[in-house]
Amino acid sequence: MMRGEPCPICRKEIVGFDVSVYSGSLGERGLWLTSARNLRELARNDGFNEYFRKQFNGNEATFQKWKEVFDVLEIVGGRGNHCTVRESIEQQVLSITRSEDLLKLRALGELCSQEFFNEESLLVVAWRRILEVLELAMPEEKKVRGMKKKQQRKKTNPRKLEILDACLALGKACNWARDFDDAGRYVKRAKEGYEEQLGRDSVKALEATFF
Repeated sequence: MMRGEPCPICRKEIVGFDVSVYSGSLGERGLWLTSARNLRELARNDGFNEYFRKQFNGNEATFQKWKEVFDVLEIVGGRGNHCTVRESIEQQVLSITRSEDLLKLRALGELCSQEFFNEESLLVVAWRRILEVLELAMPEEKKVRGMKKKQQRKKTNPRKLEILDACLALGKACNWARDFDDAGRYVKRAKEGYEEQLGRDSVKALEATFF
């Protein structure tokens, strides 16, 4: 798959995702207020402060879990009059959604999940980008001549499974964001891929089937 070709599932041209078209939490309206506040407070890097003590009812373990995931993003915030940070929190998040850094993209997706920020729109954006990056990195399959090769049993491809896992995660995120058409497409693709790679009775194929 080459940059500039359409994604076989969402049919969008792979040239750099225009996240503002899809997301209700980025673009002109900016991040959701609660998410932006959470990110700003985490970026202050002043520990289990009053904001988080109130939010987590004094449970510092939950804060540490948030902080551990947030630190992967390497988002910085300004403090005081000598702040040298040039990009806002929103700009830094947008930069991550346009990057090809899977570690940061997965961390962003985790922060947007129901367990953390509970922000479905940005979760969709993160998983769309993860799928895009994985597909762009997938080498094209070579055409095999002759029937003998075709008759050989296919081996499970870990890279294909990673793409299928991203498809299923994106389908779930789309469903949560009430984009049921895209949710159906991505879940269907994951189901068919799992059946081909792992078999119809595999745990992953059944999960996609009965989602």
